[in-house]
Amino acid sequence: MDDAAAGAGRLDVQLGDLTIPVLGRAELIANKRATGRPKDRLDPGLLGEAD
Repeated sequence: MDDAAAGAGRLDVQLGDLTIPVLGRAELIANKRATGRPKDRLDPGLLGEAD
């Protein structure tokens, strides 16, 4: 996933003095599907998205 696609649904999470960019749900699911790893293929179902 390139930076532009990852940034589209990015959430900024505040942790103390740090602001941490986190993938949005849709981007996380797309990223999990794109990896092709068996353990990542299971995650979209766990995240509530039909595989």
